[in-house]
Amino acid sequence: MSNIFRIHYKGVNLSCMRAYLSLGCKRYFKNMMNYYQNSMDSKALCESLDKLQETVFRVPIIIGDNSIVSSDEQLQVHPHNHRRTLVKFYYANTQQIKLGIETALCSKKYWQGTNLKERAEIWRKCADIIAEEDRHMLNAAIMLGQAKTPKEAEKDTFQLIGLLRKSADYIMRLSKINLSNSNPERIKTTYFQRPLNGFVTAISPFNHNNFSAHLALSPALMGNCVLWKPSSNSIYSDYLVWKATKKAGLPPGVLNFIPCNGNLFVDVITKSPYFGGLNFAGRTTNFHNIFNVTYLRIKNFKSYPRMVAECSTKNFHFVHESADVNVVAEATAQAAFQYSGQKCSACSCIYVPETLWIQLKKDLLDQIACIKVGDPCDFTSVTSAVISELAYERIIKYIKRASEESKCQIIYGGNYCKSHGYFIEPTVVVCNDPLDPLMTKDICGPVLSVYLYKNNELDKIVNLLIKESRYAYTASIFAESKIAHKLIERLSSVSNNFYINESCIGNIMGHPKFSGSRLSGTNDHKSSKFYFMRWACQQLIEEAT
Repeated sequence: MSNIFRIHYKGVNLSCMRAYLSLGCKRYFKNMMNYYQNSMDSKALCESLDKLQETVFRVPIIIGDNSIVSSDEQLQVHPHNHRRTLVKFYYANTQQIKLGIETALCSKKYWQGTNLKERAEIWRKCADIIAEEDRHMLNAAIMLGQAKTPKEAEKDTFQLIGLLRKSADYIMRLSKINLSNSNPERIKTTYFQRPLNGFVTAISPFNHNNFSAHLALSPALMGNCVLWKPSSNSIYSDYLVWKATKKAGLPPGVLNFIPCNGNLFVDVITKSPYFGGLNFAGRTTNFHNIFNVTYLRIKNFKSYPRMVAECSTKNFHFVHESADVNVVAEATAQAAFQYSGQKCSACSCIYVPETLWIQLKKDLLDQIACIKVGDPCDFTSVTSAVISELAYERIIKYIKRASEESKCQIIYGGNYCKSHGYFIEPTVVVCNDPLDPLMTKDICGPVLSVYLYKNNELDKIVNLLIKESRYAYTASIFAESKIAHKLIERLSSVSNNFYINESCIGNIMGHPKFSGSRLSGTNDHKSSKFYFMRWACQQLIEEAT
């Protein structure tokens, strides 16, 4: 593993590291930070990193105006150096979750009556605060708490700022919707969108801070009051976003910050008759459990809870014999191993015609060999550790299986070590069976599975994907344009986001993806004005004149 541990620790003062940025980071949009060597941005980021490592912060439970400390203390550690603690935080107990529900219901009476322009202005102000005041500190928290490189952390924050501003614009557009009236002289109609009945909960993931905040804030923008259960692996960065909403003027009780054991949280909220909705992102198995508990208690609710979910993925690259091998190699290395394969849009498997494999293998492994895995605070690292010991153990089970299974061959990587951080080397496995667990299971880590098909078996593989794929989020087709479009037409049910001759993570930052279907989610487009309508009840008033 020495070949991937190019980590430099010279004391805790990161500004003394003299690290430089060699990430080829472009300014995709105006006002995106460029953390290159000796820039003002990089110096400010290093100061924030130093500050975060000087002490261990404490993050309380926030319910209304109250900052609460429980007896169940938890730690958020640095994934790349798990001997170091970033923050101490606290799990809420049953009574505290119930207090959160009561607070949300009481706060809703005021919040749903707030003028739409006032709500939109809070969101815009929150975006400005993050962009102008808290940006470097938030990026530092993402780097240390979630092991993202400066480039990945800045992408996350930049997209969060954009989502907040877009959200404010969307709600104003929704307020202008009017229904057609065929007889306006006799009938006056008024169309409203009021918040859902009861309270709304948000259960957010660790891997995208912009999405985590959006899960909690979208229902709130529509007049709902929210119980936000953040991931235990992104507590501090999520807390900084919550603080920004408070500075922006969001009233107490609208967004309650409640770290908690997941099973306890679900048990308590689904026992309340006022449970009005869930905005969820996480693993499919977890959503199945929540859905099942909710279904069993459906008779107890005063209204049917609104369920929106983003779940597991198994994104793939499909290579046709007409593909450009160099393009495939570069795009696949990027999509499979950025952020250690933990993005929801990461490429997890690739289907390759045998006739292209010799050249593609060489080019792909050359690309992967250039990926430096190390401390995210070393600005030359391209990726870092996986998020937690639980994730580490889950991922290496697949690697161990591949090393023991005769139908699998590890052709790159396969090493791992958790003595210092949860590091797993980028790993490529060739599978002889297209239904091998490595080709079908959601691994969510730096493991790329390869299946080689004969050129005359293309139809067979396409039909297999249509029949057997459990997930449907993103996919890329590498082929001549006409062939690619024909393949997409056939594979339309296997992915909601198709890319042609580019990686399945997409190349335009800020260009939102459509949500997953099949077992990847409820197919609610999170960056659309229609997404916000999911958090409202449509209401009509008709008056005879």
